[in-house]
Amino acid sequence: MDLLKGVGVVIDDGIGEQDNINKIIEKVHEKGIPTTEFKDIDSAEKCVQNLLAVNFIILDWKMDSVSVEAPIGVGAGQELVTNTKQKVIEFIKELKKYCFAPIFIFTNEAQADIESDILAKLRSAGLYFDQEGKDFIYVRNKKEILKYGRLFKEINKWINKMPSIYILKAWDKEFFEARNEIFWDLYNRSQGGWPKVLWDHYKEENEIPYICINELICQIISGKITLRDVDENIIVRYRKKPALKEIKDIFKRVMFQDGELSNYKLEGIKPGDIFKDNGKYYLNIRPECDTVGGRAGARLVYLLEGNRVANTDLKKLKKRQYSFSGLNAKINEAFVWLLEGDGIVKFDFRNIEAKDFSGIEKKRLCRLLPPYITNIQQRYSSFLGRFGVPRLPKTIEVDILKTS
Repeated sequence: MDLLKGVGVVIDDGIGEQDNINKIIEKVHEKGIPTTEFKDIDSAEKCVQNLLAVNFIILDWKMDSVSVEAPIGVGAGQELVTNTKQKVIEFIKELKKYCFAPIFIFTNEAQADIESDILAKLRSAGLYFDQEGKDFIYVRNKKEILKYGRLFKEINKWINKMPSIYILKAWDKEFFEARNEIFWDLYNRSQGGWPKVLWDHYKEENEIPYICINELICQIISGKITLRDVDENIIVRYRKKPALKEIKDIFKRVMFQDGELSNYKLEGIKPGDIFKDNGKYYLNIRPECDTVGGRAGARLVYLLEGNRVANTDLKKLKKRQYSFSGLNAKINEAFVWLLEGDGIVKFDFRNIEAKDFSGIEKKRLCRLLPPYITNIQQRYSSFLGRFGVPRLPKTIEVDILKTS
């Protein structure tokens, strides 16, 4: 799969003057990849907020054309060199706020200096880890990377050792193709007026237009992205066995969005909002359409009460309700794992109350995401609509079970 699609960014003070960087740019252009070029970090910093959908970044390490002034009484020699390197590091940190993309530091420094200077400083800054699959920065000597057509061979080889970069590039490729197709299709069907059509419709329905349009676009695009062409061998070749904490942290991010108690403001009211008050947990299961602003009772949330399962009860729970398919909840309960650390919180379908959102908003801990909250809503619906069936006489049950 050809993953190096999109615009590349090149930051090097030798652009147009030094052979090595000019040859690298030429090789990139021969691949049909356009580049945006900066001859100094200062110019790139001014544009960093616009580097949102960048394919990759090629970055020099020692750049002379950086506006760093030496302290009074100090020569412009080594002091400025040190400061310019630090400015490169600060640029990478700032870039991370806006862009997730591989960074290739191509330098004129010898291999020994790459290890003692560049990698050492990147490690100190928390930008390099010496871990396969973890590092997003690739450092090579310019002259060496140009030998024997190595440039794209080595870049592709490196990407194929980086599952996170590989998945990013594969997803980017499908996402931009899907986004382009869908937006042109909507444009052609409406001569460009589709946003107003949808906005007016959602407003008439007392929905929040920007939320509904966002969800609609995400839903249509996600239906086009399959990642079916990814190479499983590249993903599973990651050799390092992940620590248990790493696995838990990944699934916490998949399951939850942080809320007010974690200093992160969640948008609106949604099913899955979890609140914490006086040591108890409360899970909102009210359908999102009922909480749209402007509708009667829209600020009410329907909260299931939950409690953390004590460590002393976990063994009993495992013995009674655990099987090869996992922990099986009873019809009147739901389990949420990994909420505030380890352990399990059990929500009881029999304990539900309606509360005004304004009185509990600041106690919102996080938001349980689909499909986890969707499953709980469906199960609660089944619990609420259940119908009891008279039991057969015990003599019949015993007789049948004996002979079955």
